[in-house]
Amino acid sequence: MRMLADSVSGLTMGLDGVPEWAGDSPSLTILYVDDDPDLLTIGRRFLERLGPYRVESAQSAGEALDRLRLSPVDLVLSDYQMPDMDGITFLKEVRSQYGDLPFILFTGRGREEVVIEALNSGADFYLQKGGDPRSQFVELDFTIRQAVTRRRAVQQACSLDRLYALLSRINTVSLKARTRDDLFLECCRVAVEIGKFRLAWIGRVEDDSGAVIPVALASDDLVDLDRSLGMIREEAGLLATCRCACATGTPQVCCAASQSCAGAFPLIVDGRSAGVFVVGLNGSVLFPDEEFSLLGRVASEISVALERLDRASDQARLQDALADWQLRFWLLADNSPLAYLSLDSDGRVLELNRASTELLGRAAAQVIDRPFMQFVSPNDRSHLSAFLPELRSTGSLSTYRLRLVRGNLSAVEIEITGEVSSSPDGRLLGIHCLLRPVDPATADETTLPLVDSDRS
Repeated sequence: MRMLADSVSGLTMGLDGVPEWAGDSPSLTILYVDDDPDLLTIGRRFLERLGPYRVESAQSAGEALDRLRLSPVDLVLSDYQMPDMDGITFLKEVRSQYGDLPFILFTGRGREEVVIEALNSGADFYLQKGGDPRSQFVELDFTIRQAVTRRRAVQQACSLDRLYALLSRINTVSLKARTRDDLFLECCRVAVEIGKFRLAWIGRVEDDSGAVIPVALASDDLVDLDRSLGMIREEAGLLATCRCACATGTPQVCCAASQSCAGAFPLIVDGRSAGVFVVGLNGSVLFPDEEFSLLGRVASEISVALERLDRASDQARLQDALADWQLRFWLLADNSPLAYLSLDSDGRVLELNRASTELLGRAAAQVIDRPFMQFVSPNDRSHLSAFLPELRSTGSLSTYRLRLVRGNLSAVEIEITGEVSSSPDGRLLGIHCLLRPVDPATADETTLPLVDSDRS
């Protein structure tokens, strides 16, 4: 007892030479475990003067384990020789329940076998009590910083590995998804399963009001999807943060009264906010900068997938409309008494209707993909040579008269007119012609002394 009293007295006198901590670093919570209440008091006073520490105490390992169940701490500092459970047994319990939580054994027992067992059981550091109190607690302060820094570095590396895996998986999901619902649900699911977030949800933005409406959600303890979505709709602070993210186009963070922290990342499609991707953390800890940046990249991948789906949807609608238009067009064109045919930019026949085949006296297969010039009387081909350049330059033309060579080698005089279709960049897409037989009273239908071009 005399030695203990001397130790406490020395610690108290040493405290007078330690300056108050004046930094602005975030505080670390230390759980200090020792069966001596006087040492706990002095140790807390030393540590809180030396660094950004908030020291909580427990006088037994059992009490410390109860304390750890209530809320997390950043480090455990424990004596070795305590009643009911010694420091190494306590260390093994901490490792089994709390993984890599930094643990420093701080004791007067300096036997080599104790040191070896402590380090083999997962202690981050072992420090022996004794000597100059001020020097001892300065060394302890340095050791605490080392343990916490090392754990944070490992956690950051694991976190970045996890998020890069999430980013890779989101990229795969974005390529395979066929609908918005599939994309949203799968992105939320992998954010929880691979990203290890407490929850993830996606909301769409109402065009008129700018309100954010949750449409997909995943959680690590999800029981009732509808109830969970309803709870999100009632979190006014979080929804206000989401609206801000969408309005500004920049990620936002919300720490709610429930002590949970969430990040809201806008989904930008065609230059505007179309939705928001939200992930929630356990507890009130904020997102590290690099992790926050990677989550922004995840949101960008989802945005790219949304743009792709929108384009695919628009293209599908256009294809459906085109198929419907083509059906209606050919229903009219093929039953029209007016002869119609289309040429490509080189003057080859692309398509023709039934009236054109009857006018030419040839089956469609004998006409399609052949130069239209082939079916024009040799004496009139110079007219066609003027006809095509005029179409290309003006887009339309006045009526020309030509004689066509029919399949039976007879000639039929026609009037031809047409227009061209062009792409937005000016490329000629097709030449569309209407053919009208000249009044039979004035038409020349004499047989021409030509070899049938189909046989030549």
